[in-house]
Amino acid sequence: MTIVTYFAPRLTPPPEIAAALCRCFEALLPALRPEYSEILRRVDLEGSRPADFAREAGLTANNAMVRLHRARQALRADLQRSCRTCADHGCLDCSCGVRVSR
Repeated sequence: MTIVTYFAPRLTPPPEIAAALCRCFEALLPALRPEYSEILRRVDLEGSRPADFAREAGLTANNAMVRLHRARQALRADLQRSCRTCADHGCLDCSCGVRVSR
């Protein structure tokens, strides 16, 4: 068992929480640098491993991890500017108006 499989059930929000999560980040992705948007889509949204992304993008694994970290920081900063308080609280019960449709 890997650490990911051990913690995955604990990290996955219950359905009622997941249904309330804001999706406003999707509108912000195109505003990021293209390389940031790409790695966030591939790794965080599509579930690709950073090492696989690195190999396909012609990067070292370390460079991909740094890029992923910086991309997440940039998205977080944009979310805090765009959504303000709801981003500080994990985008639960978000007031910016963009919701998950389930």
